[in-house]
Parts: sequence; C-alpha cells; structure tokens
Amino acid sequence: MDALRLPDEPGADRAAAGHGFDADAWTTGTLGPRLDAWGEPLPTEWHPRVAPERPAQTALDRTALNRTPLGRTGVAQKRLVAGLLAIFLGALGAHKFYLGLGTPGLLLLGLNVGTWVMAFVLGVLLFIVGLALTLPLAALLTGALGLFGLVEGLILLTRSDEVFARDYLTGHRAWL
Repeated sequence: MDALRLPDEPGADRAAAGHGFDADAWTTGTLGPRLDAWGEPLPTEWHPRVAPERPAQTALDRTALNRTPLGRTGVAQKRLVAGLLAIFLGALGAHKFYLGLGTPGLLLLGLNVGTWVMAFVLGVLLFIVGLALTLPLAALLTGALGLFGLVEGLILLTRSDEVFARDYLTGHRAWL
C-alpha cells in the first residue's frame, strides 16, 4: 500500500529512488534542466514561487552583454539598428534619438529641416529666382549631414559590442 501513497513533494519518491524524474517536466514541456529568465540552470532547491536573482556581473563579457530575459542579443541588436538608422536617416538624427541622445538628435534634425525652411523662405523673398541659389545650398548641407551619418553608421557597425555598450549605452557618447 505504500506505493499508492502520494508523496509530500512531487517527484520526491522517484528522485530519491534514483530515477531522476522531474515531476514538473510534463507541465513545462521541457525534459532538460530548468532555466531561469537569463538562461542559466536553476539550483536544485529552486521553488517556483521565488523569483530567481540575476547573477552578478563583474566584468564586461560578450555573453552577459548580449543576454536579455528573452535570450535575444540586446547590445548587438541595438548596435545594428543604430548603425542602420545612422546610414539611412543619419541626416535627420534618427540614430541619436534611438540611442536616447535627444539634444544631438534635435540639433541634427533642426539643422536639416531649418536649412530647407530657410532656403524656401529666402527663395520666395528673392522672387523665386533665389531658389536657384538657396536650394542647391540646402541640398549641399543635407548631403554633408548624410555623409556624416554614413560615417557615423559605419563606425557604429564596426564597433565591438563591449565598446558600443561602454561608449554609447552607458557613457552616452554623443558624436562619433
């Protein structure tokens, strides 16, 4: 009759017998070791109602920087998106806004949009003939800002994850 008795803790009788049976494996759908939110194996005394603590990070290492609770690469993805935004929308400062640098982003956006507004206003004030002079100057400045964005995007894409995290995410480096 002892075999029909329910154990005090699920899986305790089989684990004690050396079967290595995890009673919760059928509910979680995994038969491997239980993992916490960061992909680390849980200790054997883990209780489901206790939230796991994040492991202490002493130095910048590639795996710790890229690990997010969903297991996706956080820093590498942020670096890629910032670099592509700098290449394609660098003249408007989109990569600065994405990295949380509002003042440099507003400076680039204001310089670009302000140049075109001033070119149209001056062109109209100079009786439309002035547009032949002001619009090419505005396009030249926008081209220079686009070239600056291209260079900055290539710099962002060629940085390592550690340097990118140190300079742009933690250090909030504004320019190049």
